[in-house]
Amino acid sequence: MNTSVYTPRIQQDETLYSYIARCHLLWGGSNHRQTSMDFFGRKGVCLNQCLPTEVSNIAKHADYPVDYLLSKHTFLPLFDLMSANSSDLKQAMLRCGGYTLANASGVSQLGKADLINSKFCSKCIKADLEKIGVGYWHLMHQFPGIKCCHIHGCCLVERKINPRVYELPELPKNEKLTLSPEIQKSFAKYVVSMAIEAEVGNSIDVPLVSANRIDALFRKGGHIDMQGLLFLIKSIEVGLGLPRLLNESCVRNILNDETHNAHPLKKLLLRFVIGFIPESHPALDESRTNGLELANREARCLKLLQEYHFSMREISRRVNISVSAIKSLAKRHHIRLDERRQFITADMEKQVVQEAIDGQHRSDIAIKHEISVGAVEQIIESVAGLSLWRQYLRMYDKRNEMREELTDTLKRFPNASRKAIRSHANRSYIWLFKFDKKWLNKALPHKQPYQYHGYKLWVKRDDEFLPKLTSFLKDQIKNTSAAPTLKAVDKFFGSHGWFTRSIEKLPRCKTAYEVFIKDFHKQI
Repeated sequence: MNTSVYTPRIQQDETLYSYIARCHLLWGGSNHRQTSMDFFGRKGVCLNQCLPTEVSNIAKHADYPVDYLLSKHTFLPLFDLMSANSSDLKQAMLRCGGYTLANASGVSQLGKADLINSKFCSKCIKADLEKIGVGYWHLMHQFPGIKCCHIHGCCLVERKINPRVYELPELPKNEKLTLSPEIQKSFAKYVVSMAIEAEVGNSIDVPLVSANRIDALFRKGGHIDMQGLLFLIKSIEVGLGLPRLLNESCVRNILNDETHNAHPLKKLLLRFVIGFIPESHPALDESRTNGLELANREARCLKLLQEYHFSMREISRRVNISVSAIKSLAKRHHIRLDERRQFITADMEKQVVQEAIDGQHRSDIAIKHEISVGAVEQIIESVAGLSLWRQYLRMYDKRNEMREELTDTLKRFPNASRKAIRSHANRSYIWLFKFDKKWLNKALPHKQPYQYHGYKLWVKRDDEFLPKLTSFLKDQIKNTSAAPTLKAVDKFFGSHGWFTRSIEKLPRCKTAYEVFIKDFHKQI
């Protein structure tokens, strides 16, 4: 079938994987391998949402220019803006180079498979349904690290899909929309703005560290304030719900050379973090008095105290002022300091034990009673069996989490087999198989009894071989004037043993062979 006649128009901000899935749906196809064969000439083509391969074949069948699809419906422009080997990446996307694509894009540098799950916004899907009657995957939702819709500001729904099975997003039942934190909204809008700039073809003229932030980022000796920067990076990564992506080595490499080969998410995240560094005031003239310098340091110290993000020792190191001076400044301005207790009373110890029995986290207990986490651990270890009880509670919570995850999967796929359920919820399936196998066997659908269908194959084989066998026997009599043996017949059909060991399973061929041999001997 010439699929180019039946291909629909690609939608704005639609991924190429979503476009193939929508074609599969509109054609009424039930076999994803056949859809892959129609588009790419081979079965089981794996398509990535952000950087798909086989773009040249998609452009050929969809009647779009290749450069249009690459610039409007992939993240190649953004990778081109942030990477030094974009030409290799483009060549890998045009052909079927999966391994080359992984190396050129640097996706292995992320180290977390959860970052590349497919995502969709429920409000966007509803808008798509009203507009064209079907929801599709939006490109701007698929960039790693984005967990918020930049249009509606709600959390994205993550789905782990098979890149070889072309599926469209489905609205979950009874899904409650939750608003994302402001920092996630800001990061999503920042990434989208950078992607739009890259799509237009603009270059990044703004340096990674602007001149008005150099004083805040670097110390007087010219060395970078790495500990403070890493602390800020970690805080923002926690706010964005991301794993640890930027370590000290990676940050130094990017700051020293912006063309350093790193995943664009790391470079965008570092630019986003540096944007939070407050702009420092111009350097004071050397002729200023020491009193003015001290007032400036006290003002900076007061600002850091009011943010409640840094410890007193960290503020002391940043502002070059003693801890006792910080305490005195905080008392003058009535700012509460996080000071640890010097002793623990018996009543406090009793409350800590009770909260530990209830399963509260050690850090929460420590913050509540204004003691260290180590002190909480010592109290827990002093009570016999309490540590084991807390392990049981964690195991109990983990079991409930895994059960809930598998139950949601069973509701989403009510008619799926056990093998399909495991592919959709592999993490929970394996955990329950190890630690809660009895419940797992009750929750999963019943095993289907094995049925032998081999006889159907032999019936089909018998019908297909009969005309070939008749023609072969006639040719042999004509050319050699001798009746061929069953071994010779089997050799003609590939030496599979069908006519020597399993001739009883081919009754029509057996009867035809016997009748032919009998007539041949009569003629002699």
